[in-house]
Amino acid sequence: MTQLMEESREARGLMWIVAAAQDMHYGLRLMRRTPGFAAAATLTLALGIGATTAIFSVVYGVLLVLFAVAIAACGLPARRAAGVDPSVALRAE
Repeated sequence: MTQLMEESREARGLMWIVAAAQDMHYGLRLMRRTPGFAAAATLTLALGIGATTAIFSVVYGVLLVLFAVAIAACGLPARRAAGVDPSVALRAE
């Protein structure tokens, strides 16, 4: 009976859900056994995600947005249509 249930789950493509649930259960069991390691791993992940988010926010705010504003302010599409080199147009202003 169990083998038939497993085969039907595999046929429906839901085996990955069962495997993910088993992995989560095993992970939670290990975290309860070694709470110090679990706290260190969680803190490391949190700091890594926070640092990545902060760096991306700075890069986005400083480089991408300011560059887009500078291009929009100097009318780059109009100058490109007039045959002006964009790098020269940006240096001139």
